[in-house]
Amino acid sequence: ELFTPADEEYIRALAGSGVPVALTISPESGNLEVRRRQGRGYTNEALFKTVEACHKHGILISLFFMVALAGETRQTIHETWSLWEKIYLMDHKARLKGLFKDEDRFPRMGPTIGPMVLLDPGSPAFDYPEKYGYRIVFRSLGEQVEAFLKPSWHQWINYETGEMSKAEIARFILDAIEHAINLREKYGIYGKLEAVLERACIKAEKFIVGEVDRLSKLTSVEERLRRLSELKDALENFVRVRFKMQPDPYGYRRRLRE
Repeated sequence: ELFTPADEEYIRALAGSGVPVALTISPESGNLEVRRRQGRGYTNEALFKTVEACHKHGILISLFFMVALAGETRQTIHETWSLWEKIYLMDHKARLKGLFKDEDRFPRMGPTIGPMVLLDPGSPAFDYPEKYGYRIVFRSLGEQVEAFLKPSWHQWINYETGEMSKAEIARFILDAIEHAINLREKYGIYGKLEAVLERACIKAEKFIVGEVDRLSKLTSVEERLRRLSELKDALENFVRVRFKMQPDPYGYRRRLRE
């Protein structure tokens, strides 16, 4: 784990150690201001130099990004997506030149996304949210456990930012994952079939998130639970690719097949 970009001398020493090494670094965002707010004051140019040095000396490096940090907007995420594409292109060119020695050992390098569902209790941002640009939704352990009992992960999110609500954060996360899938297909990390399957899962996820939100507004608890149970069964059949003709009173199986 690199906490700051590394110079070529350090990368060369690692490459000469005789030990298989893969590095990670966490710029978190492609936007410099959002990155600085996370305590990372280095530039994209410094990142590129580190990646180039790793490629030159045959060391794989993965860049870790968060989604929906304080200060993040639709504009800043596009800056992050642009940075992802530049890194994927650099990796692709290095791969074509045969520069990676240990790709079989560490096959999935490049930009990696970390959706932030929970702002960690005990972190400075959780303890002093206003200072860091957050609003805590579930402050106590009891509130968070109660949220975990709800049917979908997007209902567990325990924070909002000055720029985004919980609903916007959930959409933000899914859009970012879908964009990453497209880039991984474009630059040969995913094959065509794998990319199609990954996109299908994200489209299903978007449908489920929207339907769970809609069902949560039903005043009849019995009707809500009945529909949630049917949605769960339809999802399990989707995951197992069991598209058998079964009763489909709410059209969930049909939507997931589509």
